Amino acid sequence: MGRSTAYIKSTGYALDKFIKSCNGKGILEVNEDTIKTFIQDMRDQKLADRTLTDYVRAIDRFYSFVVDSQKYGISFNPVKRLSKRLNHKRQQTKRPIKSLEEISNLIKGTFNPRDRAIMVLLPKTAIRNGELVALDLDDIDFDNETLNVNKHVGDHETNEIVKGRKNGNETLIPLDDETIRALKFYLASRPKTKTKALFVSHTGNRLYAQDIIRIVKEWSIKTKTSIETTDIDKKIVPHFFRAWATYTLQINGLNPSIIDYIRGDVASSMRGFYFNQVLPFDVIQREYLRTVPKFGI
Repeated sequence: MGRSTAYIKSTGYALDKFIKSCNGKGILEVNEDTIKTFIQDMRDQKLADRTLTDYVRAIDRFYSFVVDSQKYGISFNPVKRLSKRLNHKRQQTKRPIKSLEEISNLIKGTFNPRDRAIMVLLPKTAIRNGELVALDLDDIDFDNETLNVNKHVGDHETNEIVKGRKNGNETLIPLDDETIRALKFYLASRPKTKTKALFVSHTGNRLYAQDIIRIVKEWSIKTKTSIETTDIDKKIVPHFFRAWATYTLQINGLNPSIIDYIRGDVASSMRGFYFNQVLPFDVIQREYLRTVPKFGI
């Protein structure tokens, strides 16, 4: 069905949890009471509502498949009714509010060349964590001052790199002078290694998404840009910069369709779709460089 490795693993994890909650019941013995018990078990484990909903939906899809197959003698999906009653609406996560000065101080206070290059790329390009990890050396074109974002991490456990951005797009992002300087400064001290990955550890291996999360957390706390907290509304994570860059580019006057292009988003309207079809890259580059945030580095 073309499902990603991450999707398959998360679905399998939900079914494993369900099997344990069933206490030996077979597939034919499951009923709505079994599902209610599972939901209560997950709530007792302090599972977030969003995660619980994902688990129940995964089990719902499994039983729908079993019913549709007509192979196992099951004609009733015991999960369907309860699944519909759960709140499936995704709520957008709130992000901390940080000024240009605060982000500038965070970057200036990041002294490690590799980490500073990461901290510059995130708010300049609105790149996703998995896309940043997947970057290779040859994705940077210093002559044309561009970054080619054309792949992402498909499996965060194995660091498997797959083609395309998260939404399947490929984006050529302009680079401004601050980003170019930060990248060149890092590359001058990058460890000698055979890997083609742009960002590597001190042992020469490609970083993982979890490494980027750790780097962002450590420097944001060191520079007092954030505090040690589990509250997503207050802590700084890589995805925070995606929201911050989007907001900053917009208030600086960048066309929303160009912002969608930079972010690698699917056009939100037919107007945006046709706009992107005829938009020359030199216009994207000129407008982006006019509105990209400057950190004084």
